[in-house]
Amino acid sequence: LLDEPGNHLDAAAKAWLAKYLSKYQGAMILVTHDVELLQSMDNIGEINMGKLNIYKSCSYQQYLELKEQRAIAATNEYERNLAKAAKLQKFVDRFGAKATKASAAQSRVKQIDKMQNSGLLDAPAEAVVTQRFRPTMSLPSPPKAIGEVLLGLTDADVGYDETLISNVNLSITKGMRLLIRGPNGSGKSTLLHSIRGALPLKAGDRKENSNLALGMFTQDLAQELDPSARAVDLVTAYARQGNIQVSDLNARNVMGRLGLRDDKALRKTGDLSGGEKARVALAMFALKPSNLYILDEPSNHLDAECVEALSDALGEWD
Repeated sequence: LLDEPGNHLDAAAKAWLAKYLSKYQGAMILVTHDVELLQSMDNIGEINMGKLNIYKSCSYQQYLELKEQRAIAATNEYERNLAKAAKLQKFVDRFGAKATKASAAQSRVKQIDKMQNSGLLDAPAEAVVTQRFRPTMSLPSPPKAIGEVLLGLTDADVGYDETLISNVNLSITKGMRLLIRGPNGSGKSTLLHSIRGALPLKAGDRKENSNLALGMFTQDLAQELDPSARAVDLVTAYARQGNIQVSDLNARNVMGRLGLRDDKALRKTGDLSGGEKARVALAMFALKPSNLYILDEPSNHLDAECVEALSDALGEWD
């Protein structure tokens, strides 16, 4: 049983895992949003509207095609049932009061009731999945900073007990977009903690702009949320650090666009799933105005749709 095994793995480890799973001879159940890992499965189970639908002897690509075919077939059958029920109801409305037609009308009423009780007049789950909710988000405009440099490290050594990266000289300027690469354990997160000021340097200097507004999204932010607090209260309190005028309504609107709709925004975070907690963290991130964002493995615990929403938001941010 594997629940999101790709989270926290680097690209090389994910590729190794996908190859291992594809050759594994035993039985296996996998939950993942990683398409590469999905490719190694030959049966797909999808949870939709409270039901588990199984696609047997089916690759991920075949599942996508079959799902669309099932949706079309289910929608057509649903529309035929509605048309049949409407025709029966029309007869009842027209002849129900006539004594000579009362028996026939009553028979049609029973047919309609039977269709309703058997669920034939309910919108099919297979059709609903094609209209799946797509999360969206946008990032607030960055507060103005004085000068071009937002933050810098000079001759810096970073690490905890031992130095992991030495002689770091980094100047982060307005509009700069920097990708940090390296295998697990090379010190990427340690460097980011040093850049944000959460980890003291072992040597060198750190200087930040007097108007720096730093936004941080870490791979474990969702796991650090207070489980006893309501989701909307966490989002509002965090956002007000950057804008005191943010209201609960603002927070709920942002959360709703990320899929935390209805009562989910009012639940305690301890009652939310891992993916829902990640969306709470994403809503916090999306509401606080910043002129420098630091993102450490932001795709961990997010599903493919939320990753796409975050990617679009970052691409449009100025």
